[in-house]
Amino acid sequence: MVNSSKSGNGLAVNAARQRLRYRRWAVALAALGAFLLAYQLGLLSGPLAQAAAFWPLLLILLGFSLATGRVALGLPLPSFAVDRGGYQSAHLHLAAGLADAQVSAFVGASQLAVGLFPGYGGPRLQANGSSATLILDRRATSPFLTGPWAVSLVKGLPWSFTLHSGVGHFKLNLRDLTVTALSLQAGVGDVDLTLPAVGQGEMSLRLGLGDLTVRVPDGMAVKIKLAAGPLTHVRLDEQRFIQTNPSEWVTPNFSASPQRFTLSLALNAGDLQVI
Repeated sequence: MVNSSKSGNGLAVNAARQRLRYRRWAVALAALGAFLLAYQLGLLSGPLAQAAAFWPLLLILLGFSLATGRVALGLPLPSFAVDRGGYQSAHLHLAAGLADAQVSAFVGASQLAVGLFPGYGGPRLQANGSSATLILDRRATSPFLTGPWAVSLVKGLPWSFTLHSGVGHFKLNLRDLTVTALSLQAGVGDVDLTLPAVGQGEMSLRLGLGDLTVRVPDGMAVKIKLAAGPLTHVRLDEQRFIQTNPSEWVTPNFSASPQRFTLSLALNAGDLQVI
């Protein structure tokens, strides 16, 4: 069960105001569409026809109105909380579109996840037996709600991740989480990833344009396989990582360590820093 909250009655008031704004914009757009259709069909004459000839200007003004309205409103993101339930594992599916996203861990007994999401209904939860999938998708967001998405996940539960972004930054602090797998695709934006302190698994990260920072906790063994574009610059601590071939690095104790991750990285243009 997903519970969204935002200071009680204040959330209901903001939601009501938002619905009223949507209705006004819907009526305005419908009226504009009817006006332009009548012009195209030759049903207007005199001053109305002359005014309709400037319909591109009307669209420009409408665009400015929407842009300034979004900035002026600046409504904060609603918070959400997802009940812990009896799940034995969980998966986070996050498709942020143009938003920045943050993922971290928290200690909780009654919640599976808490955070901020630009939709009054909160994220979706899909249950499949003892496993749960938490879905944060841009298609479920509400207009005029701006700000970075944030989700904190309960510790002590095996998590896997599917993360997507068109234009936006990812800040992923997975140090205190149990991670079994991670897949990330980002178009334009930086990614700051802190690996788990314990556990083992595989991670795949594909970035178009942006810097990738991978933070490796002490005691964690890592193998890095890199597919780099011509505009990629790599910076690694040569005291911690051994280069086994032009596109692969490992920590000295990788094969024998019970705590290890294999990272398959594809970076077209940007800096890769592993620290």
